[in-house]
Amino acid sequence: MVTHLCLGVIILAVVATTVANADIKVVCAKDSVKITWRISAELVPHAARLFLGSCMPSQLNVLPTGEGEALFNYHLADCKFKKLMKGKRLLYQNELTYRPQPKSKPAAFVYPIECVYKRPEGWVPTFLNPGMGFSEGRGGLVFHMALLNEQLTGVAKTNVIPLGSFMPIWAAVEQKSHQPLLLLMEECVAATTPELQPSSQVYPIIGNKGCLLESMRGNSLFLPRYHSSAVVLYLQSFKFGLGEEVYIHCKLVAWDPDVLHETKKACHYVKETGRNKTTQSIRAECSGMMAFFWQGALLLSLAAALSVYADMKLECHPDFLTLVWTESRSQADTSLFRLGSCFPTSVTAREAVFNVDFNDCHFRRLVAGNQLTYTNDLTYISSPDSHILPFSHPVACAYERCLVDSKISRSKFETRQKPSEIHLSLQAFRFALGEEMKPQEKVFFKDPVKLIQSRLQHISQIVLFQQTQMERVTAHYKHKSIELDRHLKEFSEQSYR
Repeated sequence: MVTHLCLGVIILAVVATTVANADIKVVCAKDSVKITWRISAELVPHAARLFLGSCMPSQLNVLPTGEGEALFNYHLADCKFKKLMKGKRLLYQNELTYRPQPKSKPAAFVYPIECVYKRPEGWVPTFLNPGMGFSEGRGGLVFHMALLNEQLTGVAKTNVIPLGSFMPIWAAVEQKSHQPLLLLMEECVAATTPELQPSSQVYPIIGNKGCLLESMRGNSLFLPRYHSSAVVLYLQSFKFGLGEEVYIHCKLVAWDPDVLHETKKACHYVKETGRNKTTQSIRAECSGMMAFFWQGALLLSLAAALSVYADMKLECHPDFLTLVWTESRSQADTSLFRLGSCFPTSVTAREAVFNVDFNDCHFRRLVAGNQLTYTNDLTYISSPDSHILPFSHPVACAYERCLVDSKISRSKFETRQKPSEIHLSLQAFRFALGEEMKPQEKVFFKDPVKLIQSRLQHISQIVLFQQTQMERVTAHYKHKSIELDRHLKEFSEQSYR
């Protein structure tokens, strides 16, 4: 072991001596250098360990004598040359090295290389250059458009929008390294086709170079911007294209935020003040040119809230309603309909019937002027494996809010003295339970026994329906369990084989 180590040291010393006696010729050109390094025959097998800075020999020639010539022909911008300025001279410095061992250890041989040139006329060091410059570039812009969820925290998981609710439509242009960009919605329309055609039925949403037309008809508005390169349109859903899919087409414009005028804006109508409100200040001047401009039609697909093929019959009674939903598509499961929080009173293959009181099902009671309205939503809860999307349909029963007896007598409400008090002057009328009443009068007086019986019958129907649903669910999972057991048994038999 010791003998071999000493022999290796002797060989290394011989190689180092051979390199030290090498013949090196350097020719400095205008912007390059050519080096010829003549090496001994012992060093030829190790020519791959010769370096000019970080560069290996560009060529190796083996001479008839067994010696070799390692040629380095590189530009001064390569091989990690050092550029130095001394007085009127420009120096490029580097090193020729022989590294028989990894670069982490010192080189066995080092030979300095230096090329000297006259300093160019008018040359100024980089750090003395004035802090100004000019840059110009061209490139495309990337636009995005999506439907956000109600919390404005991400993309919506469904594109089904109940009629009258809000849908936040987000649009943005990627800023990246561009100059500041302002994104504007110049025009938006709703259509029933994925591509706009001359014969397409359209519903205008934004027009007049950025005016939100829908804010005049509903409560739509532009939300405050979090960045100039993005905009959020808070659009209230509207009745359009019933039974069809609805597509929102928008023309987006990326503009210079410092050069705005009446044709480059984003404004909506504020009903409280009766004036238009803009999302950014607009100056009436057109002296500048846009930094970047791009426009194109982007498509957002929104399934219509009422995209169903059905017939609904609604009968409003004094304190309850009867709703019959007839479904023309046999694929829809009528048992998945809900009126508020209530299940159907009865269901068939194509029909769902609701016979419920206004005190149940979470009905909303609204009073406006002389009108009393009970509202709720009929919803379809789609199953995970169904291709039919969930949807919602508003249900409302309106009644006149007045003193009914004032139509046939002199009964009236007296003028209020205090807001917390009310005085009713009721004219006495003829009425006796033993006498025969008119049909329209019987509505307001029900037999308590019959009322209790109808309520119990309603509750029993609900219980029976829930039991049927539970049996169906239990049968479904029992079938799944049998299938899993069968697959497990087959897998076990195959593994034993």
